[in-house]
Amino acid sequence: MVQAEIRANGNIISQKLMASFAKGGAGNVYRLNAGGLTLEVGSSIKYAKWVNEGHGQRPGRFIPGFWSGKRFIYVPGYGSGMVLKANFVKGSFYFDEAVDQLEELLPDIGRKAFEHFWELYFG
Repeated sequence: MVQAEIRANGNIISQKLMASFAKGGAGNVYRLNAGGLTLEVGSSIKYAKWVNEGHGQRPGRFIPGFWSGKRFIYVPGYGSGMVLKANFVKGSFYFDEAVDQLEELLPDIGRKAFEHFWELYFG
């Protein structure tokens, strides 16, 4: 769900953010404990929070890269780029949207889990 929201919000320039939410990725936070009903998903990438919640820019900071249409493509070490102005970059709230979707599904998931439990032990 998180990956789908990242895609829907156009947050993909490289696959790094997307891959950080994949199960089994090195350094990723991804736990699922069916017995204890625990699900923990997160990212080890520092900027994942900034993309989700938004962030301020430090004026005068040089960012290497180039413009492709209306989108700036960050390229470390690139010969040209842009200098930031004081601005706030709005968040896309991809994680919040995924959590909202999961909360809508929880009653159905719980009902199916209970039905499975009932059938297994009493059916």
